Amino acid sequence: MVNFQYKLTSEDVRYQVKDVRSASLPICLTLLNLLRDTWGKNQINSIIGTGILRSDGSFDASAFENIKEKAINQGFSNNKKFINSENCNHVFDLEILLNGC
Repeated sequence: MVNFQYKLTSEDVRYQVKDVRSASLPICLTLLNLLRDTWGKNQINSIIGTGILRSDGSFDASAFENIKEKAINQGFSNNKKFINSENCNHVFDLEILLNGC
């Protein structure tokens, strides 16, 4: 098994990163985009979200999702789609969402 170490940083001083559990869903999005790139497909940057990845591949809700969605809506133009465990139940659903964009 391969281990990875990563560090999340925010250049926006209005928000502070406190933990990375809810970053599981966006990290999955990033990894899927890397795969898309190696397959010669376009990367999709219009989806952003939050969620906690479980060992079975499903996503759990994360804390303060409404605040995170509000921050995204204030920080980006309307071209970003916010997703969470309510509209993306499993890691396999992410590929379907990416292909639909």
